[in-house]
Amino acid sequence: MLRRFIFALVLTLLGQYSAFQLMILILLSLFTLMYLILAKPFTLRKLNYLDIFNELTVLICTLHLLLFSDLVIDNSMHYMAGWSLILLTGSNLMINIGIVMFSALMQIKQKILKRCTQKT
Repeated sequence: MLRRFIFALVLTLLGQYSAFQLMILILLSLFTLMYLILAKPFTLRKLNYLDIFNELTVLICTLHLLLFSDLVIDNSMHYMAGWSLILLTGSNLMINIGIVMFSALMQIKQKILKRCTQKT
């Protein structure tokens, strides 16, 4: 909740200062990543790994924003960075959807096996 609040503040109050916005967002993502690695807030190890993976993806996407700033003048670099960002986001989405679908299928399988063993 605090992260979302800081994110909203950075976007609204520092609208004129994109370099500061990027620095704060990168630091925010780094601190969140450090917290997830050190604290391991979930009881299931795979949830901790998934959250670390997602946060790492957010950090890399935020770092991509540097490539779209005025620091990089080359338009071909913007083009390549755009495709890289699309690939990264799409990969993250597909991995997360795959994990959700696999978990759902495993639950369905467990229910089917449970009903089959109850009938016999």
